[in-house]
Amino acid sequence: MKSRLVCVALLLAAFAACSDSTTFRPNARDEVETAMQNYGRAVKSGSAQDIAAFYLPDGQLILPKMAPLTGPDAIVGFLQPITASTDVADVQLITRVITVRSEFNFATMEGSYSQLAGPKRGEKQLYTGDFDAEWHYVNGEWRIKRLRMIPKT
Repeated sequence: MKSRLVCVALLLAAFAACSDSTTFRPNARDEVETAMQNYGRAVKSGSAQDIAAFYLPDGQLILPKMAPLTGPDAIVGFLQPITASTDVADVQLITRVITVRSEFNFATMEGSYSQLAGPKRGEKQLYTGDFDAEWHYVNGEWRIKRLRMIPKT
């Protein structure tokens, strides 16, 4: 009997230790979708710093024919000259699939994008494609671990 109580106590302690590290987030799917739409607003704003702020310290922006840009500093370094000379008139992000593992503070999403952009005070072109993203919930907010952009050719 005493050994059963010890086993139950150990199981409860293990469960308590695991449950303290993560919290079920019933609205996580909506939170991730909102975070992605806020990312789109940051892209439209034209601020490389605002865009990079969505990424974790080891977060990656993956673009075709390039090595992944890892970390906010690398992302700002790449985007700064582009945002200085380019105006984004419109951004649409349409999510097809969101998979949330809120007990692990983790989400993935797939979707499509369209972006109307071009030189400042110049003619804009429509750019379209797909994206997939991995988000992590850290310190009270959803941040990008990996975002891969797949332009249509």
